[in-house]
Amino acid sequence: TTDDLEKSLNNADKTSKKTSISFGVMAKAALGLAASYLSVNAAMQGVGGRQQYINDLANTAAAIGDSVSDVDAFGRAIASIGGDAGSAQQSMLGLTTTVRNTIKGIDTDSGKTFGFMGIQLKNVDGSLKNTTQLMFEMSDAIQGMSTADASYHLNQIGITDPKTIEAMLRGR
Repeated sequence: TTDDLEKSLNNADKTSKKTSISFGVMAKAALGLAASYLSVNAAMQGVGGRQQYINDLANTAAAIGDSVSDVDAFGRAIASIGGDAGSAQQSMLGLTTTVRNTIKGIDTDSGKTFGFMGIQLKNVDGSLKNTTQLMFEMSDAIQGMSTADASYHLNQIGITDPKTIEAMLRGR
């Protein structure tokens, strides 16, 4: 009958509405779960990235013979002007390699560059200056030079990162 058909349609409509509501709730829950997963995943990647930075920092400090805090401070200074701490560390590694080769007599051209800049590689007591100390001294030595001249001389001794050179030109 018509009444039975109408009751059946009403029941179907109610069931459909309940299903729609349930589906909507499930969809919202699924979206919430997905957002939570993405947040946790991003946090884990951030932790992993931070751990990699700390490892790189420790490795650089050990390789150049400077303290982790000095290498970190120098990298942060470069990053504060838009550079990259990793690139600054690479410049420090490049300088350290050049200094070691100069001391061993392997790289006499760099020795001339240090001389031209008035940089002594050793302290008064004969010990080798640390890389951070040399970076500051070179920063002082290039004050007043054009960017092109400073870049040329710094590239000769292993400092090749443009932002590191820019920071050094700005001074301490």
